[in-house]
Amino acid sequence: MGFITLVDQDQMSGSQVFDDTITINAGVEDPGNDAEYDLNALRSNDNRIIGDTNWYDPIPITLDATRTTLTNVELFTGMDNDADGTPTYSSIVYIANNDSLETAAGKLDAAIFTLSGLVTSERRPELIHVTITGTYIPGDFVPTPRNYTIRVADEVDMLVYYNGILLADQDNDYVETAVSGITTNKTLAESRRLTFLFFTDE
Repeated sequence: MGFITLVDQDQMSGSQVFDDTITINAGVEDPGNDAEYDLNALRSNDNRIIGDTNWYDPIPITLDATRTTLTNVELFTGMDNDADGTPTYSSIVYIANNDSLETAAGKLDAAIFTLSGLVTSERRPELIHVTITGTYIPGDFVPTPRNYTIRVADEVDMLVYYNGILLADQDNDYVETAVSGITTNKTLAESRRLTFLFFTDE
């Protein structure tokens, strides 16, 4: 049976040197380290937590205050909870669900820029949403709503969005026709949203 030596705390010497700059890694758990080193390792970790100032400085923010800040960020950005990383928007004409706020802002900025060059005092924009019935495959004709005739002489008379994503005719996603519709070069799935943005003369 081994001997147990009881050492009163008052019999232990305090740290001779305060060091809060120790690099924290697996080496700090070496059982050969003395108590002063272990205490300095804890000081160094405290220092990292409060921002690399002094280990003995007061913590600048409490956990309760941090929780309040995170809750406010969630409310401000529309997050459902701490783990929510997939935005869901109330409108997806120009943006898509799961777009980050940065991506969504970029898409809206691009859409506004596009529209700013199209709207004049003589032209009135029309924005019509259609839910696709059936599936269209490349080469199929997709009618525009209300049987508007597309003016093929002006290639920016109509913009078409598929589920919030712009179909760019220069990329051969669709071709404007002389009658009321487009010929799609892309598969369009059933129950998806197709948005026609076009301009009629006043």
